[in-house]
Amino acid sequence: MLIKARSSFVAGCVSLACLGIACGGSDAARAPKTAEKGDGVVRGVTQAQLDVAHYATGDGLNGFVLDRTKDPVRIQMDGDKDIVELTAIEERDARGRQGTTYKAPDGKNVLFISVDGGIKLYGPRDALWVNSDSAAKPLGRATVTGKWVATKTKRELYAAELASRSVVTKMGLKDDDASNLAKVEQAALSAPLESFVHLTPDGASQAQWMPVSNHTYGGSTGSGETWDKAKAAGYAKYGAHLVGHMVQFGAPNRLHTETLRGWDRSPPAGAPALVWSVDGSYVTLVTLDGGRYRLWLPTDDKPVLENGAGSATSWPAPLAQSVLSVADIHEMGKIGVVPEATQKEISALDDGWFECFNEQWKAAQKSIDAVERSAMNGSEKYGKTSGIYRSAELDAPKKCAPAKKALEDGLVKTIEARNRERSAIFEKAKARFR
Repeated sequence: MLIKARSSFVAGCVSLACLGIACGGSDAARAPKTAEKGDGVVRGVTQAQLDVAHYATGDGLNGFVLDRTKDPVRIQMDGDKDIVELTAIEERDARGRQGTTYKAPDGKNVLFISVDGGIKLYGPRDALWVNSDSAAKPLGRATVTGKWVATKTKRELYAAELASRSVVTKMGLKDDDASNLAKVEQAALSAPLESFVHLTPDGASQAQWMPVSNHTYGGSTGSGETWDKAKAAGYAKYGAHLVGHMVQFGAPNRLHTETLRGWDRSPPAGAPALVWSVDGSYVTLVTLDGGRYRLWLPTDDKPVLENGAGSATSWPAPLAQSVLSVADIHEMGKIGVVPEATQKEISALDDGWFECFNEQWKAAQKSIDAVERSAMNGSEKYGKTSGIYRSAELDAPKKCAPAKKALEDGLVKTIEARNRERSAIFEKAKARFR
């Protein structure tokens, strides 16, 4: 005898003695098998693990037969003569796969099957969970057929068109080669003309400096320090400075790059570029001065790229952005686009600040240990050691300033060497498009 479930808007299980249905499992499998036919073991299945069955809403007002014995999946609503083919669409979010939506040939949502095995029926105004209430025979040939195919948006169509003429597609280069100046020069001088574009004002505002794919710094310092391009020198000339982590006695400290307030990470409008690669709605562009940028394709109809490099006589000045961080150089080292000696030099300079702080903590700790061994009372020891802690935290950044300056100089040296290569590529590209 069948036992019907109580009405519920939540996916649940129903005990069906003749079908052996219980809670648990996943929608990945249907029709669980027993070790031997008739072994007497009742095995639990979810609503979605039945190959074919009749389902109904908790109040019994809506029902249907779902047949998943073959592809495509078919459904027949109670009282409807039509048997409809369904198209499965996997649903994912940041947590992973959440289930599968089944659509009719006209694109309307019909069912949702969760990874937990629950089945939801979509209606004109509601979406209701259902339970199997009886066995059913496989359905016959579908009367409403056709695979639903999502209509591509204008952005998706444009991304596909750009991908078809990208450097990666046309020349067989890799995405990481966009950071390799030798490969950039090769593409600038020999890529087909269809791979070249120039940025509109809207496109320039959407593109952002990204010298390597795993680019790690960004944002202004928030400290009020503003970039004055005309007066800036050293590392600040390129729109950034080095900042240590919050100083805390005994804690290790590393320098990291922060861009200065007012530094613009976007290329200038009109900049000529190669469409290097396309990933979803993001386009990797390499300007003809060897700058690597990431452009987000907007959803509106504003043009962000114009075809062709344009006339070399109207190109904006090169090297609008060139700042590199320690992390950028390490990433470049991993893909072999900076000399090994450069990577080792930057790593050693980066360690200089870290080691200097450790030395300051060691020296202060010796003074603290001496106080603790002294004949002072507890209150005196606390006051003395607190003063040593505070002095060490204030003095460490000052005493380690030469290490910071050395790293900044090393980064500038690397940037300027790369800029010389980039300028040479730009001049060669200009000769091609005069």
